[in-house]
Amino acid sequence: MTPLRIAQVGLGAHGRNWAKRVLPDIGEVELVAYVDSDPRSLDILREELKPRPEMVFESLKEAIAATHPQAVLNTTALPGHVPATRTALEAGLHVLVEKPFAPSIGAAQELVDIAARGALVLMVSQNYRHFPAPRAIASLVRDASLGKLHQVSIDFRRYSTIGPNGRGRHHLEDQPLLVDMSIHHFDLLRMILGSEPERIYCEAWNPKWTGFNGPSTTVASIAFPGVVVSYRGSWISAGPVTPWGGQWSLEFEHGEIFWTNRDDDMTHDKVVIRPRGGKPRSANLRPMARTGPWGTITEFVDAVRSGREPATSGRHNLGTLRVTVWNENVHERRDPSVKRIYPDGMHAPIVEGLRRELGGGVSARVATLEQPEHGLSEEALAETDVLTWWGHAAHDQVDDEVVQRVHARVLDGMGIVVLHSGHYSKIFKRLMGTTCALRWRSDPGGEREVIWTVNPAHPIAAGIPQPIVVPHQEMYGEFFDIPPPGELIFISSYEGGEVFRSGCCYQRGAGRVFYFGSGDQEFPVYHQTDIQRVIANAVAWCGWTAKVNDLPSARQGKSQRNWYM
Repeated sequence: MTPLRIAQVGLGAHGRNWAKRVLPDIGEVELVAYVDSDPRSLDILREELKPRPEMVFESLKEAIAATHPQAVLNTTALPGHVPATRTALEAGLHVLVEKPFAPSIGAAQELVDIAARGALVLMVSQNYRHFPAPRAIASLVRDASLGKLHQVSIDFRRYSTIGPNGRGRHHLEDQPLLVDMSIHHFDLLRMILGSEPERIYCEAWNPKWTGFNGPSTTVASIAFPGVVVSYRGSWISAGPVTPWGGQWSLEFEHGEIFWTNRDDDMTHDKVVIRPRGGKPRSANLRPMARTGPWGTITEFVDAVRSGREPATSGRHNLGTLRVTVWNENVHERRDPSVKRIYPDGMHAPIVEGLRRELGGGVSARVATLEQPEHGLSEEALAETDVLTWWGHAAHDQVDDEVVQRVHARVLDGMGIVVLHSGHYSKIFKRLMGTTCALRWRSDPGGEREVIWTVNPAHPIAAGIPQPIVVPHQEMYGEFFDIPPPGELIFISSYEGGEVFRSGCCYQRGAGRVFYFGSGDQEFPVYHQTDIQRVIANAVAWCGWTAKVNDLPSARQGKSQRNWYM
């Protein structure tokens, strides 16, 4: 088989390690170009590897034009990840990029989109996956021979001093532990548990006496579905050093699995199974032909050859909030007056608002009543972090099995944002345990709704004006038969004098619930930017990704009559 032609960009110390130790062992690739914008790095490369002069370039574009590679290995430092990867993808080349993928979700999303348009493989190097021990532990977790896993403890300890040549690159980084090392352990958690984290609390700090610019030690608590992880990491520990992969303890219903190592070679890993009340035994670790970065480049080449998506693709590294926008979609297809306002369905402006407000931090799909299983199969819900729900004319047509499925996912941690007349949906009534009945009025042309923020420090209220004025809306009024909200964010008032609790937060099991009252099918409410922002903020809050709301607020003091109109 003809080797895959690769250009390598980034020939600092780490990149030269790839060039000297890894790539020469991989017969499936042919290195055709070395690229680095720093002449000093190229001089060291020439001295150490003695490449042919025509293989060495200071410009990736020039290297691509001269050597015609099929793929690029990006081993630059983090600031070079996005520009070099973009250049390669726009030239139609597959890319393997070192971790961390990109400095921001928005930049990462841009690269993923370019790769998708070109049907190109974009893979992030997560080489700790390519060792026998984590593969064996992942299999033991899936088999559940010790019962259900409920707790994981990870310790990583090193003492990284300043060397004779000064501080290393990781000493200078803004996040030397989280970005340089902990990222490996977090990725292993995703592989071993086979799921994504739902929420995380992390404290990272740096004592004044260290040689690090940024936080060199950290403690984190990470919640996965049904599993809580305790993580401690340090570059400045005085305790016994741990393996690079960390020291792991996994607690099950009927025992424990312990993973450690006698030295820094992960091929010497040891996994011990300790059944409750039984004798410890060593797990069988299947040898792997290629481990670490050798396994990573092999996986990349195979993905390119087969056209499949690799396990650590750029898309899988995005960590985006996965949102399903559920819309009954009956009025838009049946009623001309509604179709004029929402020609693409009420879900369209909701999705538009999510993408504008949350950017690359969200991926949104639409599901509707008429789809099989209403678009809410077990598989679809498993891939949903937050569900938004709008229904009105066909509450009774929603299958009870689907309602049960959604209810179970909320209890397990999925967030749900229920909109307007969704208050009378089966799922909302099930979550509330009450009738959810209310007072209402729908006059021709509607009436003004004024939405008042009563909890301005809440993340859902971030960037929301005081008040939001909706010119034309259906009236919803009290008494609204719901349990007392955990937090009340908005109340609405109407021209007729009625008031309504229109923004209510709840917790049900592990899932967050938010009800937002504004948004009738007869009026263009969901085209209003402030309404879209409320929904986006609520999605972020229900998905545990909302930022702290510390925006300045000028919502007090003496006001003239009708000051907000």
